[in-house]
Amino acid sequence: MLLANLPSLIAYIPFLEPFPAAHRWWWLFVLPLALGIAMSWKAVRLPTLELYWRSVTVMTGQIILTVVGIAVGLYVLVVVALPYLPAE
Repeated sequence: MLLANLPSLIAYIPFLEPFPAAHRWWWLFVLPLALGIAMSWKAVRLPTLELYWRSVTVMTGQIILTVVGIAVGLYVLVVVALPYLPAE
């Protein structure tokens, strides 16, 4: 399987085209993205770093739950609610 994808990996141009086969696993990138955002935000905003890791953990959880909530809301809107709207 790796040899079949080798030409596409060699021809990969960062920032100009998406990474090959990343569309299947995009949701895994939400975890490090949320952690990085929370770490940088809390490092700048907290007056002292006593509760840094606790605050980072809470904010990471909030970001992930928000992304999941938005995904559920869009699913309900598109799959459940839109078919009941009139076509015209």
